[in-house]
Parts: sequence; C-alpha cells; structure tokens
Amino acid sequence: MAALLRERLPAPLVALLSDEPPELVDGVFVDDALKESRSDRLYRLKLKGAGALFVYCLVEHKSAAEERAGVQLLGYMVRQWERAEGGVSEPLAPILPLVIYHGPTPSKASRYFSGLVAPHAAKLGVKPLDFEMVLVDLGAIDDDELSSEPTPRAGLLALKYATREALQRARLGKVLTALASAPGILRVALVYMMETYRGVNRAQLLGEARRVMPEEDVMTVAQELRDEGRVEGEAKGEAKGRVEGQRSTLLRVLGRRFGSVPDDVRGRVIVAASAELEGWLDLALDAATLDAVFGPATH
Repeated sequence: MAALLRERLPAPLVALLSDEPPELVDGVFVDDALKESRSDRLYRLKLKGAGALFVYCLVEHKSAAEERAGVQLLGYMVRQWERAEGGVSEPLAPILPLVIYHGPTPSKASRYFSGLVAPHAAKLGVKPLDFEMVLVDLGAIDDDELSSEPTPRAGLLALKYATREALQRARLGKVLTALASAPGILRVALVYMMETYRGVNRAQLLGEARRVMPEEDVMTVAQELRDEGRVEGEAKGEAKGRVEGQRSTLLRVLGRRFGSVPDDVRGRVIVAASAELEGWLDLALDAATLDAVFGPATH
C-alpha cells in the first residue's frame, strides 16, 4: 500500500508525507449489501513535522464505474469523522478518497463532488460542498506501469484482467509470472482469480501456474482450496490420503502410457474428485490416446 500511495497520489502531497508506512485503521464502511461490488480500507499517513492525513481507499469490483461514486464516498468520509476520537471543537482530520477501478470500460465518474450537483446551483448563489477523489483506472495504465514494486504490480494485474474476460487467456501467463514474484499474495490472488476469471477454467489456471511457479507452491494452494471447498475436491467423508494416491497413480499411468502429461490435463487431475479420478484411471488402462480418456481438445 505504501508503494501504491506514493506512486498514485499527487506528487506535491507525497512530498509532505513522512517515511513511516501507512497505518491501517480498523473498520470498514461499505454496507454488507455492497460487499460483492466494492471493498474498502482506511489508512492513516503521518506528515512531515506534525499532523496526519487519512486516505480512504475504495476498490470498485464492477464492470462499470459508479457515476455517482462521490455520494457514497462522502457518506463513508462522514462515518469516519463521526467515529473519530477527539473533542467537538477539534478540527476534522483531512481525508483523501482514492478509488481503484478495474472495469473494462473507462470510468465516467466525476473526480469532483461538485460535478454531481446541478449546474444551476451557481446561479442561485449556492456553493456546494466539493472535494476531489484520486481515481486510479487500471485499464488506462499500461501493465508495466501499474507499479514499480513486485507485489502491488502483481495484485493490480490480477485485478485489471478480472473484468477483461476476452483477454484473460492471453494475459494469464503474464499475471501468474508477476504473482510468482509476490509470494505474500499468491494464495489470495489465486483464489480471487479462480472466482472471477471466467475466460479460463480452473484446470487451465492451475496448469499455467505450474508452468511459471514452483510446483510445490501450486500444489499447496490447490490442496488448501480443496480443504476449504473452493475447488472440486473429495466427497464428504472421503479419506484425503486415498484421493492423493489416486491422483498420483493416474499421473504415473498417464506418463507411462502417453509420455509427458500436458499441463491442462495435469491441472484437471489436481482438482478432480475421487469418482472422476477412478473413471479416468479405468479409461487410461486401455485407451489408445489421451483424447480417449479426457475428451478431444483438452490439451
């Protein structure tokens, strides 16, 4: 987050920040009904000398940006001011809203709150409340320019292509290669990609992950996901060791019968349940080709 803020906040503001990392403030403000479409974090940044700045970071998980995002932002900022410690006579701490948007179309949201107010307000002598939000539209940023740091770059890449289904297959290797350099977010990123990347199936994703990452890391993640029910796994009550034995046996038979096992086939085996593994093993014993076991166009 420190890298993201220093790279995306206005340069004059960054020059005022201390060298201390941003402090994550407890509490979120997005309503439960909106959790699937947006998530938020609040950070406290110390300034050089004295004082602090709060940065409210909102991530939009939608295919189209909310044109009235400023209204929701104002509500979240007010909630923070209401819950802040300090006497009523003390000035409110400044809050800078930062919106990260990764939809497939350019954002149409106004960066200024006043842009949402009817223009005839000025003729009436009304001076509307105004603030500016920092909008980071990932689609408008080249992949290599998302961040100079490995971890935020990998995370932003995964976010960027979550809503670009037509490009997911072509960019999958690039995203996973970036994640290989960011082990701290590897697991959560793979879970996120499995749930949001509709342009590739889970077997393809895990197969490509094995190509660019250490197999041990991928297998560990796959096993954790199976244990949590995030990937097709063992039937209820099924012995974990038995299923792992089935996978190992099937891969060994495939290797002996057909030579090297393609990544997409190996990926399907890694996430398959016991009954499916047993069926494939029966077919593999007599099949003349891999297609006869897994169906055509699987690798």
